[in-house]
Order: sequence, then structure tokens, then C-alpha cells
Amino acid sequence: MKEYTFDLFGLNDVSKFLNDNRFLIDVIGTISKNEAISVISTEDTSKSRMKLELEDGRNMVMVTFFNEFGQSFEKALKAIEAKNVVVVITSAKVNKYEATGEIYLTNYPATRFYLSPKHYSVELLHKSVKCLQAEEETDTTLYTIKEIKNFTKDYIEKNVLCHVTVKKVEEECNL
Repeated sequence: MKEYTFDLFGLNDVSKFLNDNRFLIDVIGTISKNEAISVISTEDTSKSRMKLELEDGRNMVMVTFFNEFGQSFEKALKAIEAKNVVVVITSAKVNKYEATGEIYLTNYPATRFYLSPKHYSVELLHKSVKCLQAEEETDTTLYTIKEIKNFTKDYIEKNVLCHVTVKKVEEECNL
């Protein structure tokens, strides 16, 4: 089994590397909307780019891979045929689109990508995204204990908020 070593940065930290040309960064995320778009230049058909949005549940960053690197990414992505592919990009260069001022990552000679590698960070990302989804699905209505006791089976394994006041604490416990 191949061992991977990454020095992963959060997508929210990408912009900090824009003006620091000494470092390339490693990031992890999923492809937004499971979509990556390949574009061939109309002026020069030998030039192409692969554009995608990488997200980690809270943050998003644009990614543009150029020419052969983008083509190899597209080919690998099609070959994996999976939904919610986790992408690890190592040694990526941080740039800014001149027209929009938007920060993006791009390939550099040292850049590599890994699609859903067997690495603990992939599992951590999946757990983080599940927690964020659970937070979004939480019913924010405030319920009493009496109301919670009367819930139907529709509320099984749903997160709800409850406000309680502790009036008495028994120090002895009957087991």
C-alpha cells in the first residue's frame, strides 16, 4: 500500500499564500456540484484548461489546471466513476484572476493530484461534511421535554433543540 504525506491547509487559508512565492500548498476538498469543466482555447487548440470548484463544506476555491495536467486530471476523474470524489491537490500555486480578482489554485511543475486516496484526511473530510449537513438539517424550533416525548417516528435520529431547567439533582443513583 502506498503511503501519502500531505501538509494540508484549509481552503480558507489559500488567500494567505497569494503574495508568498516561496510556498506551494496542499489542499483537500470535494468537487462542487460534482462538475469539472474542460475548455480548449479557440485561438490555439494545443492549449486547454480544466476548471473546477473545490469545497470543504464551509469554504470554496476555484482550481484551474492547464494543458496536459488538466487533461490527465479529466481522464482520471472519468476513470474513477464515483460521486463525491475527494481531491487532494499537492504543491499547488495560488494565483488571482486579473479580471475578477478571485483567488484560485493552479498547477505548477511539482503539482500532483490524488482522487479519493486511502488517507485519514479523506475520512476526516467526510465526517466534517456530514456534521455540517447535520447542523443544516437541525430543526431550530425550541421544544419542551413534554413535546419531545410525544414526537412521532418522523423524528427518529433527527437533531432538535431543547431548553431544560434543572431543579433538583439526586446524588444517589439506583442501579
